Amino acid sequence: MPVITLEELIRAGFHFGHRTSRWNPKMKPY
Repeated sequence: MPVITLEELIRAGFHFGHRTSRWNPKMKPY
């Protein structure tokens, strides 16, 4: 599994999508 950044996970719609809101306040759409 290649190393991917948080942005990659967010754009990929990973299960972290709804959790990124905590790490990145800018990403509130999730």
